[in-house]
Amino acid sequence: MSEIVLRVDNLFVNYGVARAVEGVSFELGSDEIRALIGANGAGKTTILKAILGLVSAAQGSIESPAGRPIQGKKPYEIARECAMGYSPEDRGLLMRMTVQENLEMGIYCRRHRLAGRLPTLLRDIYDLFPQLAARRHQLASILSGGEQRMLSIARALIGQPRVLILDEPTLGLAPVIVEETIRAIQRIGQAGRGLLLAEQNVMVATRTASVIYVMERGRIVYQGSPQDLLGNDQIRTAYLSGTALLPTAEAG
Repeated sequence: MSEIVLRVDNLFVNYGVARAVEGVSFELGSDEIRALIGANGAGKTTILKAILGLVSAAQGSIESPAGRPIQGKKPYEIARECAMGYSPEDRGLLMRMTVQENLEMGIYCRRHRLAGRLPTLLRDIYDLFPQLAARRHQLASILSGGEQRMLSIARALIGQPRVLILDEPTLGLAPVIVEETIRAIQRIGQAGRGLLLAEQNVMVATRTASVIYVMERGRIVYQGSPQDLLGNDQIRTAYLSGTALLPTAEAG
């Protein structure tokens, strides 16, 4: 049985007087992928930011491995002490740094543990993302959109997180790059860590995650396996028929 590496219980998050997340609860095991899906504004990114300490929870609890509470910790403390990695929707890259310099920054919060392992960690990342190996000395700013997304995921992964959080990892990517990203996520999910996705693309979620949470207006309105979700005509019609849930494309 897998260890629980993340537990969210009855989470509420407000933006001013507006409630963005209402009563959300879920768990994530050490060897599984789970996905939050829903249209823009459903509350997916807000949940991720609350887990990472980037926004404050109004109510509820968030626990990391060994049941340690996360609330009140700074984002860098969560990254360091709770071993969490994050690839944000906007990729969050250091555009004036090279690919390898961005990757080296990925271990910054845990450098006291990982600095001596950097050559091995880089080798493993370049094995997972060969395109990054070929561009290791190029600036992040000149990479394609797909390569920037790969670099963002790789930078979150190189710090050896127990929980890897990916926000819209395929948004705006060409179909061929989406396929490459799906394969990378599947490989990452086999490495004994918990992986939490926020996705609009239902196809990506159903091909990678074992449990899917459908969100609308800050609430989880359905949860189940990919097979159950795709076989539920009522849920698909009510919550997954909008164009925001279909893949979009840009040059890879």
